[in-house]
Amino acid sequence: MSMTTPTNGSGSQSPQPLPNLEEEKGTIFDYYATGELLFGEVPGLPKGTGLVWDYDEPTVLQLREMLKRDGKAKSLEAVLVMPIVGSDWRLEAEGAQAQDIASSIENMLRRTTLDGGMETPMHDVIAQKAEALVFRRSYHEKVWKMTDDNQVTYKKVAWRPPSTCELARDKLHGDLRGFTQWVPEQVDRQVILLPYADVFIHGKRRDPNKGTTELEVPYWNYRMKEKLKFLWFTYCEVLSLPRQVVLANSGGYAQKAAEAIASLKNAGVVGMPAEWVKQIVPIEISGQGSEEFQNAIGYLDSDSALSILAGFTELPSRAVGSGAQMGPVGSYALAESATDFYMDAIQGYADELSSNITTNLIADLVRYNYGFKAPIPKFVIDLQQEVVQRAFNLLAALITAPQINVPLEFVQQLTLAVARQLGMNVTEIQGAMQRQTQQAQAAAQTVQQAANAPLQAATNVGAAVAAQARQAAAPSAADGAPVAPTTVQEVTSTSGA
Repeated sequence: MSMTTPTNGSGSQSPQPLPNLEEEKGTIFDYYATGELLFGEVPGLPKGTGLVWDYDEPTVLQLREMLKRDGKAKSLEAVLVMPIVGSDWRLEAEGAQAQDIASSIENMLRRTTLDGGMETPMHDVIAQKAEALVFRRSYHEKVWKMTDDNQVTYKKVAWRPPSTCELARDKLHGDLRGFTQWVPEQVDRQVILLPYADVFIHGKRRDPNKGTTELEVPYWNYRMKEKLKFLWFTYCEVLSLPRQVVLANSGGYAQKAAEAIASLKNAGVVGMPAEWVKQIVPIEISGQGSEEFQNAIGYLDSDSALSILAGFTELPSRAVGSGAQMGPVGSYALAESATDFYMDAIQGYADELSSNITTNLIADLVRYNYGFKAPIPKFVIDLQQEVVQRAFNLLAALITAPQINVPLEFVQQLTLAVARQLGMNVTEIQGAMQRQTQQAQAAAQTVQQAANAPLQAATNVGAAVAAQARQAAAPSAADGAPVAPTTVQEVTSTSGA
């Protein structure tokens, strides 16, 4: 079979052979990697399909143990997962037909359980899938049903514990076929294949076969911290018991005194004859060694946070002194570029999850209801919108507080961040703060008023920006609501009023 394509600018053509269609020789499996093994036939699996077993640490059970015992790991898990869990979702489509399909599918998925919708709301499905950031993979079983208006939809997208499930892949090339689950009182593993299987594998960019966990570095640091805590608490226990040296009159008396002291229990008392002992001298212990344990644990916590670009989680511990040797308090507070990069990473995780839901859940609903040639809308997790709204709320709370106990730079940076999201000119907002600062300092009657002028100016401008944010989020003017100002001049003039 051949095709003709132009070969030069004169328009002459020569036949070019087509590439071999659908030819695949390689495999997704890394047989050099430790812990990655493909086992033989399993009852219920199609021929040529095997299970991928993973013996690499950390396992799902070990990660769960870490989340139960380590506060730092728990906070990092929340930092990774909660921005996605708290976000809203929508379907995007281009073209009249695609938009009609998207509207129908979205109504189907947003319908409540009492109204005939899924028994597992989409917010729950998103939250359960987001845990793959920690446990590598999220397994779900799609249970189908027919609605009263003859639409094929999901009765539930049921979560399955990852510790009981294993991937089922094509043995030759590694194409995903589904998964199996160990169920108590069942002789064989339960086989759940496509289109009933839904698997979200996080971190395909690094390991397309098994996925990755974002808490791998925190896990190994947790293991080290457990050892340090044991040594630290043993050290504290030793310090809690007084140590003394008995100066005896002879070797025999020293032996007797040592045996008498060794026989003591908690709160025990022993009497020794005067001829045994010359003097009892306490051993002074400085107790400074405890700081070394704290510093080591603080370093491991900081390393764990930095491994997921979440250095800002170190601020509370630094404020109370833990890990202070790592840098000054607030060293991450105004690192806007670091925060933005972290949010970009979270947005990347949200996009990865959105793509999985589009492929595994939305596509099947479209195909079974509208045919295999119908356009498939795109599932989108609105992460940034949620984050921006929180910034709006925080700014509004700051400017309405009776007393502001946060640094000037924090108010300024928060105001600029919200203004940037509203599309305002950040340079003009900064200029408005400077002008109001100069005016307030010129009108100040006391030294304290002059010192507070920059914070007051930042608060005034922040109040105007917060008002702009609230109005921008309000209903449109067509609904009878006031229209928000759209220029920086209007905002800054409002702040100066």
